Amino acid sequence: MDNVDVIQEGTVNYGKSLFIISEKSEEIAAAIMNDLDRGVTALQGRGMYTKQEKDVLYCIVARSQVIHVKNKILTIDPKAFITIGDVREVVGKGFGNSVFMR
Repeated sequence: MDNVDVIQEGTVNYGKSLFIISEKSEEIAAAIMNDLDRGVTALQGRGMYTKQEKDVLYCIVARSQVIHVKNKILTIDPKAFITIGDVREVVGKGFGNSVFMR
């Protein structure tokens, strides 16, 4: 993190975003919500090759939670497709500076 970012943006509230595609989306969402106390949003998706409709889970976690949530997902569904990206700022319920400073 660059000091200029903090001055310009006034934030150090960085985290990680996860998109998760799995046949076991309900079970994965429950585990994330119950074990990590993080919210999960289910987006409707459709595989363009298979034309199958699936839930795409989206959630934001603290950087310190990434390994735990990834292991939890893969324990539930070893075939899950997961993308993990950087989040520069999160504003909303449950996300204060203390969430990402862990």
